[in-house]
Amino acid sequence: MTCMALVLCIIYSLFVQEEEKKKQDERERIAREKRYALPEAPHIVVHPSRTAKSGKFDCTVMSLSLLLDYRPEDTKVCST
Repeated sequence: MTCMALVLCIIYSLFVQEEEKKKQDERERIAREKRYALPEAPHIVVHPSRTAKSGKFDCTVMSLSLLLDYRPEDTKVCST
C-alpha cells in the first residue's frame, strides 16, 4: 500500500467515524424529544441525580425569584 493510499484510508476512516457520531447524536436528540414535552417558552429544565436521596424527589414548579431566595438552612432537618 502506498503512502497516499494509506493517508486516504485514514481520512476515510475519520470521515466514517464522524458520520456515525452525527447519526448517534441525531438519534439521541430524537429520543430526548420523544421523552420530554418541552414548553414553547424558555424554561430551566432540571434532572436530579437518581443516586441522591435514593432517587426520591418531589417535583414542584417554582418561580425564579423563589430559587434565588433559596437558603441551605431551609432544607435542614432537626436531628433531635
